[in-house]
Amino acid sequence: MSDPTFVQPPAPQPAPAPSTTGNGVGVAALVVGIVAVLVSFIPIVGAFAFFLGGVAVILGIVGLLMKGRSRGTSIAGLILGVVSIIIAIVMTVVTAAVIGAAGQAAKDLDKSSMLKLDDGWKVESESGISTVVGTVSNTSDKAVTAIATISFDVLDSSSANIGTCIDTASTIDAGGKWKFKAMCTVEVTNDATVRFKDITGF
Repeated sequence: MSDPTFVQPPAPQPAPAPSTTGNGVGVAALVVGIVAVLVSFIPIVGAFAFFLGGVAVILGIVGLLMKGRSRGTSIAGLILGVVSIIIAIVMTVVTAAVIGAAGQAAKDLDKSSMLKLDDGWKVESESGISTVVGTVSNTSDKAVTAIATISFDVLDSSSANIGTCIDTASTIDAGGKWKFKAMCTVEVTNDATVRFKDITGF
């Protein structure tokens, strides 16, 4: 017979899983990472994203190393920090290239504006070949050291463009003159007109 006073012991309950709590450092990493990404798209100012992105990466790593804390915000902040640094690098390179190109264009424009076509240029024709001859003065103390180009348009009696005359020079000294001989693509007949078009120098 069984003992009527025996009581079955309760089954053991599983230990509760350790709960994770909020991660303030991870939240800070996320916020700083978002700001870093936004700042990284702004030219020049975007260089500040290198600092902000680095802070977000450090905070994200610290947040991941904290035990018993949620990791989602830390991971997001870490990723955004890295992304902001990459974007900042790209934007810095692009901005530098644009500034450099603008500076070179300004220099080229300055050199072009210092070249002046002298009065007295004329059209010469021989054996069906027409050329425009004359001189160009470099009016500044800067030499043109790459290439200079002068061009003229050839117009018919109705002022329609029927050809071009062009010549180039490799260098024009500061304060010097260039004797050009621009060869035309068509013969300049008596009913045609030659009109000066442009001078460029680099």
